[in-house]
This record gives sequence, structure tokens and C-alpha cells, in this order.
Amino acid sequence: MRNMAERDGQLHDLEGKSNSLHMASGTFSAHATRLRKEQEWQRCKTRIAIFTVVLSLVWLLMLWLMAGKRGTFVLVSAAVLLVVLPIAWICVRRWRRLEEQEGFREAPDAI
Repeated sequence: MRNMAERDGQLHDLEGKSNSLHMASGTFSAHATRLRKEQEWQRCKTRIAIFTVVLSLVWLLMLWLMAGKRGTFVLVSAAVLLVVLPIAWICVRRWRRLEEQEGFREAPDAI
């Protein structure tokens, strides 16, 4: 009887440890998903920054090469900028809305 009681106690202890491990693995999975999405957003921002720098350098080079038609070039550039900026702004707003819905921008819990 005593062995059965000890075994029952060990089984309950094992069940408690199993439940604890299951909860810890769920928390770990949620944190890993949040971290992956944050890193994806960081990579996206880095690519945007690099693209912006390269595009600015190309624009400056074209401005220098079009010495005789700078006024027209600047007007066309301004028109293109007026079209591109709202589209970029809408994309960023959409991404942030997705972040809020999925909750991966929240501060992580203490582990």
C-alpha cells in the first residue's frame, strides 16, 4: 500500500512537471514568434533605408547630368514623390495595424 501511495505521489508530481513544461513551451513559442516578426520588421526597415540612400544617390547623379533641364527634372521628381510618399505611408500604417492586431510589438514578459 505504501508503494502504491508513493507511486501515486510520483505520478502526480510528474503530471505537475509535465503541465509546467507545457506552459513554458507555449510561452517560449509565443516569444519566439514575436521575436521572429520583430526581426522581420527590422530587416524590412534596413532594406528600405538602403533603397532610399541608393535612390537618393541616383537622383543626385541624374540631377547633375541634366544640367540644362534641371527645372523640368525637379518638377517631375516632385510629382513622382507626391505619388510615392502617400503609398509608402499607407503601407507603413497597414504594417503597424497588423502589428497591433497580432501583438508582437508589445513588451515581452519577464522570462
